[in-house]
Amino acid sequence: MTLLMLAINWSDRPPSAAAQKFQHILDSRPAVSDSDNAYVYAQGFAIARPLDPLAWGRKRIDWIDSMSDRTSASAFDHPPGEYSSFGKYRSQPIEKLGDVCPNPPGEVCYDAMRNADAVVAEWLLSEGWVLNRYRALISRPVWREEVPRHTSAPFPPYSEMLEGQKLLLLRAWQLADRGDVAAVRALLGEDIRFWRMVLASADVLLTKMIATAAMDRHFAWSNLVLRRLPETGVDEAVPESWLRPLSGPELSMERCFAGEWRYSHHMVFGIADWPDLWQVAAGDPDSGGVITQLTRRAQGLLLQPQATSNITADTLLATSDVLRVPLEELPRAVEALEREARAPDERGIQLYNPVGVILASVATPSYASYAARVADLEGIRRAALLTARLRNRGAMPEPRQMRRLLHESDLRDPYDGEPFAWSNDSSAIVFSGLESGDRGRHAFLY
Repeated sequence: MTLLMLAINWSDRPPSAAAQKFQHILDSRPAVSDSDNAYVYAQGFAIARPLDPLAWGRKRIDWIDSMSDRTSASAFDHPPGEYSSFGKYRSQPIEKLGDVCPNPPGEVCYDAMRNADAVVAEWLLSEGWVLNRYRALISRPVWREEVPRHTSAPFPPYSEMLEGQKLLLLRAWQLADRGDVAAVRALLGEDIRFWRMVLASADVLLTKMIATAAMDRHFAWSNLVLRRLPETGVDEAVPESWLRPLSGPELSMERCFAGEWRYSHHMVFGIADWPDLWQVAAGDPDSGGVITQLTRRAQGLLLQPQATSNITADTLLATSDVLRVPLEELPRAVEALEREARAPDERGIQLYNPVGVILASVATPSYASYAARVADLEGIRRAALLTARLRNRGAMPEPRQMRRLLHESDLRDPYDGEPFAWSNDSSAIVFSGLESGDRGRHAFLY
């Protein structure tokens, strides 16, 4: 049996067509300067206040790049520079306001915000430097990130970046109370432009999901901001970006799947490159002689790294192809992928690359739910825009009238073309997306 396994697993596979395509997607990204690249600034975003995020972002990236696939996970525990949590020393009133205003915000949050002008002012004053840093981040025209080569390599401090977004939305709320329509429009426009750019440019799934969450928060909180303006100013305060449907690159999962493939590729080759125990036992882990050749062949009985990488690439590209459909067909595509993921594995015992097959199946779960979360953004955009438009018209939130106006509108559910729902209980326009449970329900207070 051992000889049979050795014969079957004597050699690895060349890169598959899917692996080559993903490699081309990543290699064809244009080079950009650090000053234009928001990713570099983001890596340094949480650096201590007096320091330059751009300079320290570059230092952090260079530090990550200096690590190899064999670097111990503990080596990543102390990145260069002093990084901290911006909200660590907030006052009790600020903490209390934050507690009653989760995401998505509701009527309780809106009422609390209306009675907390002094707290909002204190918050913006104490963390104004964070807001300035966030605006410097979102002013960058490009997002070109590095795909991590090591599972422990740190991502940008996304939680602190989202704290910066929160401050921008608070500032817009403050400006809306003053009736400064132009300033509100400018701030909200800066924010949504940036996150739509990141959504289209994301090279790993985590970044795509962060951009999705940031856009979801943007629309939910912007609705409260617009709600505070006089009716006649609402339409003028809506950013231009709200008027444009999400584009193909924004909705597509292919680019971030390319990054997921490379991330997995590095992981698998890192596992395959570790010194074999037989070599270590022989006292010569760096030997290039007979022991090395034998142990590599023995190791190949279980894991063929490129063949494993090909499985992941083939699966991800096929998933991307299934999801590349018009929005009205996406529910069926998502359902088909989820049904396939639940189906029992009937492949039986794998003689070629058995460990690689297992690794690939573990590292490549069903991605349908992530695609649904991204696609729901188009429904969220439409519902937020419709809420603003009806409010600008001065339509009263009377159930019969609201249902008639929703039925007459050309802004509808992107999946089935039906009018958005009206909730009498919360006086809100409701979009129910493809995501399951409460996360798929998006209510915009009228």
